[in-house]
Amino acid sequence: MAKRYGQRPSSLLPKGTLRSPLERLSFDVNVALRGGYAEVVAQREASEKMTGGQVTNRQQALDVIRKARADVIEMETERKKRSGR
Repeated sequence: MAKRYGQRPSSLLPKGTLRSPLERLSFDVNVALRGGYAEVVAQREASEKMTGGQVTNRQQALDVIRKARADVIEMETERKKRSGR
C-alpha cells in the first residue's frame, strides 16, 4: 500500500485520531480494501461500457473483436502521426 500511495493513509489523519497501532493498521487495511474494490468496480464499468454489457452470444463477441481491432488500428495510426512517419 505504501508503495502505491506513497504513505500510509493513517499518517494523513490528525494526531490522536487513532489511538493504537492496531487501530492504525486496521484503518490502513480497510482503506486499501476499499480502494481495491473501487478499482475493480471502475474496471468492470469501463468494460461494460465498451461492450455494451455482458457478451452473451457469438455476434456480440464478434462485434467486440471488430471494435477492438479498429481501436488498435486507430491507436497505431495516431502513434505513427506523432512519431512523424
